[in-house]
Parts: sequence; structure tokens; C-alpha cells
Amino acid sequence: MSTDTYGTITRARITKSLLVEITVSPVGMTCEWIGDIPPKLNERQMGRYRAARNKAIAGLAERISGTVVLVEV
Repeated sequence: MSTDTYGTITRARITKSLLVEITVSPVGMTCEWIGDIPPKLNERQMGRYRAARNKAIAGLAERISGTVVLVEV
């Protein structure tokens, strides 16, 4: 995980050919998928994504010394 002035960036390998880069800041979150995106992620792949996402959100909460709400639809 690295931090710059605007947000926290977390990268995670989902599969051999798929990487996600999650950027979170006090104004929002973006996910950039790099590589071959399958039509649907399986349970293991979703677990890897969620772990990276949760790590990024926890880092933001720590950085702002507050609570962050995440709604997954």
C-alpha cells in the first residue's frame, strides 16, 4: 500500500492475468482493473478483491481517524 497527497492506493493480484488497483480518498473510491477481466469473478477471486478493498478502506479510516461506510450492492 502506498499513500500520496490525494489518496491511498492498494494493488492486489486477483489471477495470474488480472490485477486491481484500488484508490481511496475522503471523496471516494475507484477501482482500476488491469488485465483480462472475466465475465464474472469466482468466490476465490471475489475474496481476493474484497480483502484488498477492505484493506484500502481500513487504511483510509485510520488515515482520517474516523469511520468509513462501504455499501456493497
